[in-house]
Amino acid sequence: MNRISRLARITDEGVFVTKKQAIKVRAVGNVGYQVLISTQELPFRLQCRLHLSGDASEDDEESWLLVPIESDRMVVGHQTVPGKLELSLDLRLLATWQDLPEQYEGTILLTVIPIS
Repeated sequence: MNRISRLARITDEGVFVTKKQAIKVRAVGNVGYQVLISTQELPFRLQCRLHLSGDASEDDEESWLLVPIESDRMVVGHQTVPGKLELSLDLRLLATWQDLPEQYEGTILLTVIPIS
């Protein structure tokens, strides 16, 4: 299996492209906190999966979650006591057959909120 076929998969909807460990997060706090993810409005469908050792395989559709838009953030990690949290997120992008072939850009927002 070549490198391209491991990163991209053709489906009826289009082509899924996966980037392993696309986002690495390290948060440190003197209080407990949550790490949230969201996107600004994107011209494509973006999915993410929290990458942990022993996590579900890439082919497990249930392990992929849509990254919500900015107004509806999703918790991707939390630290209930002061300390350090390290996360690694895989990202998957769907280029549908209707999408024009070009370069697309988008913004992924990570927010850290203190919790009591």
